[in-house]
Amino acid sequence: MDNEWRVSAPDRGSTRYAAGDSSYDFFLLRTATAEAVRDATALEPERLIYRRGPGEFLGELSLLTGQLVFLTVRVVTAGTVVRISAPELRRVLAEQVDIADVLIETFRARRELMQFGVQIYAPCAVVGLDVSDELRPVVELEDGTRIETSAVVAATGARYRRLDIARWAEFEQSGCIRYAATELDLRGYESQPVAVVGGANSAGQAALSLAARGCTVHLVVRSADLEAKMSAYLAGRIYAHPQIHVHTRSTLRDLQGDDTLAAIVVTSEGQRFPCLRGRRHPLRLHQAGGDRRR
Repeated sequence: MDNEWRVSAPDRGSTRYAAGDSSYDFFLLRTATAEAVRDATALEPERLIYRRGPGEFLGELSLLTGQLVFLTVRVVTAGTVVRISAPELRRVLAEQVDIADVLIETFRARRELMQFGVQIYAPCAVVGLDVSDELRPVVELEDGTRIETSAVVAATGARYRRLDIARWAEFEQSGCIRYAATELDLRGYESQPVAVVGGANSAGQAALSLAARGCTVHLVVRSADLEAKMSAYLAGRIYAHPQIHVHTRSTLRDLQGDDTLAAIVVTSEGQRFPCLRGRRHPLRLHQAGGDRRR
């Protein structure tokens, strides 16, 4: 373990860093639990922002930007933590791009939530909902916490429909199949051959985003007309883009390759033919369109 990675066992109630600190360290929680609070002011009492447990980390985007700390973090359950200095963290992130992507996205998401005063409870499970008072429902957490609120939104997430094609799960696990074209998903795709399966607006937006990164994009659409499910404006941009090749009346039938996806096969009006084959780079496949289900 690097000299700047130190294991310690802080006591319950001890502070890891406090609002106003000019610098602080990054903490990995092994067995300890900690909470971040916004300090009390003359007008407002102290407010819990989030709680973190074993397997999670403490730190915000200010670790990388050098801004002052605006939350106080203290230990609520004694245990062990791994402490990493800010310079060492920056060195690790520069070398491990995949870890950096995940960490920075988490930092940004937390900052967005905290700007709106969101209190985060994680990790924890909801075990009950007390609606004895219809105007003030109470959410019951696994650790015994009761959260009184005015409304409850059950966000159970999205489940994507996988195509019934041989080796789909294998290529999905290897990272060759994606279901979105966010900034994080697009990284590493630059100038690579990509196929987008779908004919709705999300497929069109994904195709344009990928083409903007220098990708050669093949858009596989089941309908005869791209405008059947896509806005005319978006369809026009796609037809006009030299990097995007549209395959209408087409259905994905087969995936080919060894460890990574190398080619796809589609049928078009009953005829089967290789649609796209990667050369120097592995082929990437985006499934988009109306294939997301709750």
